Formats: sequence, structure tokens, C-alpha cells
Amino acid sequence: MTHLQGDYGLPGGRTPVDDLVDELAALRTQVARIGTNVNQIAHRLNAGGEPRPGDRDLLAEAGQILVLARQAATAIDTTADMTVTTGTGHSD
Repeated sequence: MTHLQGDYGLPGGRTPVDDLVDELAALRTQVARIGTNVNQIAHRLNAGGEPRPGDRDLLAEAGQILVLARQAATAIDTTADMTVTTGTGHSD
């Protein structure tokens, strides 16, 4: 009957909001991986021994990147929450 009435959607099928939330989750994963990599770099630079020239500057940059990665992850989480709540990805 659904086909005869022209409603070709599947009950319980995926919506554009589902696709957007999946994209946001994939983006969140990538941002988290960047943070993990930067943490590993910082750990390596902090591991024993006398720092080499430029290590302090590199550590400062790594810290700034971690702050930005955390902010990006928070923004992605907020957008995903709003997308699920409003179905649009932005507040009205």
C-alpha cells in the first residue's frame, strides 16, 4: 500500500539528520585523534634528558593545539546535540 500511495520511505529508515550526526561523529573521532597525536608528541618531548633548542616552543604550540582540539570537540558535540534535539543542527 505504501508504494501505491507514493510513500517510498522505509519505516524507521535513515534521515538526513542521521547522516549529519554520523558525519559529526566521524569528525569528532578525527579531532580526538589529532589530540592524541599531539599528546604523544608532547610526552616524547617531555621524556627525560635535556631539552633541545626549540623544544619549549614546540611544547607551547602543542599546548595551544590541544586547547583548540578540545574546543573543536566541544563545538562538534554541541552541534550534534542540537542536531538531534532540533533536527536542524542550529538553534531557531
